[in-house]
Amino acid sequence: PLTRMGDEADEVELPQVRDVSDRARREFESFFQPIPYSKDLVIQSTSLMSLLEHITPMKILRSLQIDHIYLLEPSMSTGGLIRFYLTRPEITAMNYIVDHIKYDYKQKEKRKYYIIFVPRVLASCEYILEREGVIGQVQILNWTVNLIPLDEHVLSLEYPNTARTLLLDGNYSVLHSVATSLLLLEEQFGTIPKIHGKGKFSSMVYEMFTRMKEALGKDTFVKSNGEMDISEVVLFDRTCDLITPMCSQLTYEGMLDDVFKIHCGFVELDKDITGKGKVKVLLNEKDPVFSLIRSMHFSAVSEVLIEVSKELQRKYSEGRDRGKTIQEMKEFVKKLPSLKEKHESLSFHLKASEQIIRQKKEKDFQRQLNTEWILLEGTDKQSAYDFIEESIQCQSNIYVPLQLLCLTSTTSDGIKSKYYHSFKREFLQSYGHKHMVTYHNLTKAGLIKEKIREDLPGKSLLKDETASFSQLSRLLQLVPKDPAKYDLRQPTDPSYVFGGAYIPLSCAAICHLIGKGNWQGIEDVIRNWEGPYFSKEQASSSNNATGAKTKFVVVYFIGGVTFSEINALRFMGSQLNCSFIIATTDIVNWKSLLDSFMQLEVSITS
Repeated sequence: PLTRMGDEADEVELPQVRDVSDRARREFESFFQPIPYSKDLVIQSTSLMSLLEHITPMKILRSLQIDHIYLLEPSMSTGGLIRFYLTRPEITAMNYIVDHIKYDYKQKEKRKYYIIFVPRVLASCEYILEREGVIGQVQILNWTVNLIPLDEHVLSLEYPNTARTLLLDGNYSVLHSVATSLLLLEEQFGTIPKIHGKGKFSSMVYEMFTRMKEALGKDTFVKSNGEMDISEVVLFDRTCDLITPMCSQLTYEGMLDDVFKIHCGFVELDKDITGKGKVKVLLNEKDPVFSLIRSMHFSAVSEVLIEVSKELQRKYSEGRDRGKTIQEMKEFVKKLPSLKEKHESLSFHLKASEQIIRQKKEKDFQRQLNTEWILLEGTDKQSAYDFIEESIQCQSNIYVPLQLLCLTSTTSDGIKSKYYHSFKREFLQSYGHKHMVTYHNLTKAGLIKEKIREDLPGKSLLKDETASFSQLSRLLQLVPKDPAKYDLRQPTDPSYVFGGAYIPLSCAAICHLIGKGNWQGIEDVIRNWEGPYFSKEQASSSNNATGAKTKFVVVYFIGGVTFSEINALRFMGSQLNCSFIIATTDIVNWKSLLDSFMQLEVSITS
């Protein structure tokens, strides 16, 4: 029988994390229930549509008498007498809504307007509505959406571009939502015995969290409904590991995200791939094929898909056996819906896999990967620099040289002056000086920076033995000695998520922390790692008191997490006899991160 990677960790029952979105669903319903008339709902973006699908299914929307759903556009001249807007507190969205209301006024249309802000309205939005003279015509509502269960073990706030919001825009409002979601976890699962944190934003979240508890006058919470115990929470800043998200993902789930981008758990294939029309699929453990291959290295996926195909053929053949009794035929008919579901899932993932292979063959993907591995190993970098320079001069996909420049800088504590100025000059000449803004944004975020210091005589400009990442790599053994001999089909450590070349820094450090019990247990690592850290005990762990076999640990990524890190933590959990629940502000990859910093127009996000 086919088994999926990480089954050992999944044998235990996970806490009912899906319940954490119940409050958001009830709050959303409360906005519409007092109005017993037909309504229109205008949603700002497709990502908000996907988020809404996770919380309130279509049948609930219909029961709320929402007759039509529209995507927010610059102009809108249709609709009924009651219109709800669902939006993030962003300036562009506010301007569109203002234009809608002014147009209706000119046309003498009498409508009632409600604006639902996710998670809450900002002063800048109220200012625009007031300045344009329409604030008296709208009713403002705040929808406090906290952690959304994307899967059994993955929770997300689904805040877009959180890294940019924190590092570039200096907008820390998302940290309040992180602290609030942490408080809600305690209300449901009881007081969390230990909370660890790494990074500036983690410290800020913990301070907000403790102030919220003081304001409530509650030091402890009792778990409800016989929930499982959460032993520990680890708050982890994306800023403490900007290296991992800049690496190309090589698990099936990660490559799906790199190629198609997974939005709020959904992935969409265009009609030129499916041969029919656009196909949108929800990816989670309920998908009978995806659950088998999601965490696998991509090179092992084809064998599993072939096995699934053979298994389906065998079962269909058994159903066509004329020698079957009536009872046996009845049993087969009962299985038909599940067989059909598995067949559709297989068809989808076969087409997705073919497209991934096609895209990677069209590009110089293997050289890109080899360059990434050279930078991670920290060996002689001349060939890596040659490839970066060649990519810039050939004006290949702008993302590739930017990704490699970011990886060069983050693995070496900056790019030495001689190379930094050369790369910057050639990049701007090839792609246009409009990208000076992009360069500035990446520099401000700490992804690309110049290393300004005196070099010792005779020291190679291409080696960085003293860089903090090099030291962390040695201490945590992040780079296996011989990746070429690594069996990607039967992995023995989590480096398989990057082809056996690299164990994610974030995951290695977190697992060392869980093994030792606090940061002091890995002092050598902390000494070479910038950023504050803490370990706080709030109560004794009932897991330890009762001798529980498996402990549950929530790892909360502030600034985004990659699917590679999720896959790696699932793998490491089985080795630590620990079940990880991943919470995050959003899901990221190197392309989505670069996209957010390449935006030439600064936006205000929640």
